[in-house]
Amino acid sequence: MTQTRYITHYTFNSFRAHSAQYMRKIAQHILTQIVEHTPVHTGRAKANWRLSLDSWEEGKWSCDTDPAGDATIDHMIDSMQAFVPGDRIYISNSVPYIMMLENGYSNQAPDGILAVVERETQQLINGWEL
Repeated sequence: MTQTRYITHYTFNSFRAHSAQYMRKIAQHILTQIVEHTPVHTGRAKANWRLSLDSWEEGKWSCDTDPAGDATIDHMIDSMQAFVPGDRIYISNSVPYIMMLENGYSNQAPDGILAVVERETQQLINGWEL
């Protein structure tokens, strides 16, 4: 009986660890895609993507720019290290024109940002074998 409890406990903990790892990978994919799909004029919209865990981050937008998006992606991925299964992940952008970009204002992203990333991620997940 003790052996069975140990194996069950080990299996559950292993599953928990792997589920957190998969959730981080999925979130990192989504974060990267959001930043990469954000149109660039100055790079301010890319630089203002924020990630917070378990609470909505009410933030003022920054004048910082990140035309390539690399620093923003790195920062958000670093923030994901504290993620544990059950945490809520909030992704936000406070630049005043982010909804215009989401609604296709830019020729670089005529279908928006989040809508495109959501559709592409759903297609990716639907293709996985379980």
